[in-house]
Amino acid sequence: DGDGCCPYTCTPNNDSECADLNLCESYCFDAITYCIGANELFASTSECESACEDMPIGRDQDDMGDSIYCRLTHLNDARSDADTHCPHVDVVPVGGCE
Repeated sequence: DGDGCCPYTCTPNNDSECADLNLCESYCFDAITYCIGANELFASTSECESACEDMPIGRDQDDMGDSIYCRLTHLNDARSDADTHCPHVDVVPVGGCE
C-alpha cells in the first residue's frame, strides 16, 4: 500500500509480497499493536484469536457491520487514531463495526 506494509497490517512485506496472514492473525496483530494502554482490547494473542474465531468474516473493505473485515478497516485507521477506532473493533464494538 505504499508504506512498505501489507494491507490492513503493518507487517513489513518483503520484495512487495505480503506475509501470508489469515484474517484473525491480522486482526489480532493489529489490535494488540495499536490498541494499547487505555485502548487495550485483549490481554494476549490467544485471547484475541479465540474471540476472533466467532466473528463473521464480512467482505473486504467493509467499514460498517459486525465483521472481521470491518474491524481490519478500523484497525488500519487506529494506527493514527486509536482513541477513536479501537472501540470500533472490540468483540462487542461501540460504533463502527456494530
